Amino acid sequence: SVAQEARQLEALVHPEMLRIDYITMQPFAEYYPAIYEARHSDERPKSLWFNRLSVFSRWTVINTVICLILLFLWSLLSRGLNHKFGPKNYLVFLLTLLQAFILLALVYRKHTKDVSIDALIKFFAAGFCLSTTLGVFFELVLGLCVRMTMALLMAMSGIDVVVENGYSMSGPDSWTAGKEVNYGGVDYRSYLEAYGNDHPFVFTLYLFVTSFILAAMIEEITKYFGFRMVDHPDFRTREEIEEAMRYHEEDGVQQNVSSFPEQNRTFQSRGAAITVSMVAVGVGFACCENLVYIFIYGKATVATEVFILLARSLFPIHPIAAALQSIGVCKRDLENNPKVRLGRIIFPAVVFHGVYDFSVVWLNYMARRTGNYVNDDDRMSFSTEEGSEKISSVVSAAILVAGLCYFSKESRKQRQRLAALDGEFAVMESSLS
Repeated sequence: SVAQEARQLEALVHPEMLRIDYITMQPFAEYYPAIYEARHSDERPKSLWFNRLSVFSRWTVINTVICLILLFLWSLLSRGLNHKFGPKNYLVFLLTLLQAFILLALVYRKHTKDVSIDALIKFFAAGFCLSTTLGVFFELVLGLCVRMTMALLMAMSGIDVVVENGYSMSGPDSWTAGKEVNYGGVDYRSYLEAYGNDHPFVFTLYLFVTSFILAAMIEEITKYFGFRMVDHPDFRTREEIEEAMRYHEEDGVQQNVSSFPEQNRTFQSRGAAITVSMVAVGVGFACCENLVYIFIYGKATVATEVFILLARSLFPIHPIAAALQSIGVCKRDLENNPKVRLGRIIFPAVVFHGVYDFSVVWLNYMARRTGNYVNDDDRMSFSTEEGSEKISSVVSAAILVAGLCYFSKESRKQRQRLAALDGEFAVMESSLS
């Protein structure tokens, strides 16, 4: 229904009226000329980067600083108010944000002429707020369905109940035990772990579904739509920008720049802008997810928080997966390949993300399952889990390198194709002139 309303709005309203930021309703004509002038000027811009931002981006930066100050004051009052978020936790919070900003800066530093800081802030915010919200919602809904399915399977095949003294079979009353999983006060994870020990094939299938469907597919789709939900003048044509300028000049919006001859950039520049913007969405998504893992799923000790931050910083899965998606988006939007749709765009990212998640959880499951059968020798159980962590780290690094190599290979091929399109476009323009 929302999409239908959008199509009706485009049919009824003059297109230039829609060249606005949809949250603040600020026209592109108010802030984009300063961005364009700074990008294409041979001299160093005289104005600060903050002064060239849109209203939305300015308020995003200001509100972020205000929240950081308030959070710092809250951490200083941790002893008096008897809460666990102290100055050390605040430092970890800052490091989590700093890690995301440094990664984004490394990606952006070679593409300052391709995409603006204003666009980067908006795409990061879309990944941090919109994509994560959608991801949490759909993971909760589909996760409930998977949980109910597993409870039914456990009820049909007999459940091993974890008790203080070890494992005991639920026996003929498995259906009652299955209902207890969903409606009683029984720990679902304890049932699931016991079931996995006795039914490795079914549990492996469960891990496959949670890794590829609940995690990889949902998160990659939400990151894709996080990119699609941002409409920025960096991605508009010269004709669209100049028409929007003329329309808003009639409403009294005056700017020093009214002509945008260099707005129609090369295909290579536009491709780089798409990649950097999608990576910004992925970094925003990863930043929010890291905060959740550190401060909600973690054990609230500073050492644990730092360990989780370092572990997740070494394996930037979301930015790499977003970069893989950008190859498909460029094929569709720049190379005009009609065969490339949503499925083909997200498929490489879903495979990469899913294989990574599945490998980590499956190796952890196999180590835990092996450890459960060697409890008579605690040292053997510990060595099994320790060896699993090493293997998991090596496998994770190998998958990460494989993803980077695949992106590098496909990106190089795409840049060659885009360069050929630039050459064809230059020849066509010269023949017309």
